[in-house]
Amino acid sequence: MMIAYTRADGGVSIVVSAPKEAIEEFAGRMTVKEYRRHVHVRSIPADATDVVYLPTNWSPPCDRSFRDAWVMNAGQVSIHMPKARDIWRGKMRAKRALLLPLLDVQFQRAQETGACTAGIVSAKQALRDVTQDPAIEAAQTPEELRAVWPDALSG
Repeated sequence: MMIAYTRADGGVSIVVSAPKEAIEEFAGRMTVKEYRRHVHVRSIPADATDVVYLPTNWSPPCDRSFRDAWVMNAGQVSIHMPKARDIWRGKMRAKRALLLPLLDVQFQRAQETGACTAGIVSAKQALRDVTQDPAIEAAQTPEELRAVWPDALSG
């Protein structure tokens, strides 16, 4: 049994319970309806809204990259694209945070030797600009958003 609900913070949680038959304690003592109620009471917070029992063949809308952007919409779990864009920008920022210090070292070494720093300065600016890529806002689906990964982050 799988249950989706909206948390008080607006996010979506999915509860996946063990089959009643697999839990020896409940196997012979509860009906399916009683077990469903037991799982609901134990697993779903009192302030939860949009509680939906999902079909057994349900699968998430996409990989977990955008799990924090899941929302309930007419009983369905979907991706809230503005939240997904913020998540994607966060991933870009994390990658950028790894690359900028490397460029800082290259810049200092170039200054010490009198080498040209223009390429390094340009690369640093490209990294600063990655989260401003218009393709991020233009992406209408998680797949389109995942395709937006500027070359500057591939370094």
